[in-house]
Amino acid sequence: MKKKTIFLVWLLFSLSMFSQIGINTSTPTATLDVNGDARLRTIPTLSATNVIPIYATSDGRLGTALIAKETQIVSVPPNQDNMSTLSTTDYNNLVEITVPIINPTNINTIGSTITSSGSVTINSAGYYQLNSIFSLYINRDNPQSTDFFWAHFKIFLKRGSTFTELQSSSDILPMPYKAGSYFDHNLPSLIVSLQSGDEISYRIRRVNNTEGTALGVAVNSLKVTPGFTLQKL
Repeated sequence: MKKKTIFLVWLLFSLSMFSQIGINTSTPTATLDVNGDARLRTIPTLSATNVIPIYATSDGRLGTALIAKETQIVSVPPNQDNMSTLSTTDYNNLVEITVPIINPTNINTIGSTITSSGSVTINSAGYYQLNSIFSLYINRDNPQSTDFFWAHFKIFLKRGSTFTELQSSSDILPMPYKAGSYFDHNLPSLIVSLQSGDEISYRIRRVNNTEGTALGVAVNSLKVTPGFTLQKL
């Protein structure tokens, strides 16, 4: 008990004598400067209603920030008047096809750019919420009432030279008994950590079964445009 009391007195004295404390550093630059990883073994759930998020700068400084989420956003709406015509030969033969983003951004406050290949480049690292939609025009000669279109809709992340599939969603779309039909397919909302220079792209592929047989009908015309909203959290 005596040792604990002496230690506490020493700690309080040290805090009162020094305005800055360094852990694993002899030259602290803040009131508490930790050179290394930090870990909280127990994080309580706060019941207060006035909680605020804590942000970190690239050099590890913590604090709050006057950042409105609605101002950290890039958005490209789908436009049925401006769609990419895809190869029906590739689609019908189960080739995965990149769907370029060809429509301009209508909101862009984070400096993102659309590449010449039709992907979106991230300029600011952080966590993002991604909401995506594929708008399609499908045509099949002499469609039947039992026809259906069945495709995988995919989102890919390119980091450096490596591609990683972020999300895949399939949809069965009934083909109305008429030539030419428009459809929309919404993908589930996605939270993803992105780095500056990352690229996000979209792809489509006809579904096949475990034996490799194509499912759904072959098409004579396929036009697609992706739309998305990417909001920094």
